[in-house]
Amino acid sequence: GHPLQFVFACISYAVGLGNVWRFPYLCQMYGGGVASVVVSFFLSMYYNVINAWGFWYLFHSFQDPLPWSVCPLNSNHTGYDEECEKASSTQYFWYRKTLNISPSIQENGGVQWEPALCLTLAWLMVYLCILRGTESTGKVVYFTASMPYCVLIIYLVRGLTLHGATNGLMYMFTPKMEQLANPKAWINAATQIFFSLGLGFGSLIAFASYNEPSNNCQKHAIIVSIINSSTSIFASIVTF
Repeated sequence: GHPLQFVFACISYAVGLGNVWRFPYLCQMYGGGVASVVVSFFLSMYYNVINAWGFWYLFHSFQDPLPWSVCPLNSNHTGYDEECEKASSTQYFWYRKTLNISPSIQENGGVQWEPALCLTLAWLMVYLCILRGTESTGKVVYFTASMPYCVLIIYLVRGLTLHGATNGLMYMFTPKMEQLANPKAWINAATQIFFSLGLGFGSLIAFASYNEPSNNCQKHAIIVSIINSSTSIFASIVTF
């Protein structure tokens, strides 16, 4: 991940993607300028759906009890919903209330208006973040980059107070040689690095092209790689 990030930063500086008139040159030299835009577009759509789900759960988290913690009553109010009892309250809220998933892929199920409004809100937030270009985006990143660490620290403190926390940490740091010998584990690791570092999506090239000529690309690539991997380990500790 580190050498690829360094290469992308150097390419972006050499081409100067910040100047829109040089974009065709990037397509000719890099062989993937248009493809990068398309990939970034699809990734934006993908991640914004996740942001919409975040808003959805945030709005529902103000209810007491939490809607995903208990099964709803059936239509006769004589017991709990049968579908929810067969699965679980969390699965029922996800598949029936959030997604309202259709029986098959051939049936689209129609538009779910409440989640659609959350998706609209997510796109509105993105628009406000990039409204003034890199000037506003750089300031927004101070919040979006530091806020997850605050949340992770809160989760860590809470997690350490739970029963079996040390067992989870021991399970995480105990090597499993059969898993390390499995090629799928390394494929998943490479996929994670591509996603977390933003390699090959075009966004890294676009933002790095605004660097000053005095910018030390190699130094920053090392720093970002170390912080990225350290964050992944820290998040894993919190999760386990």
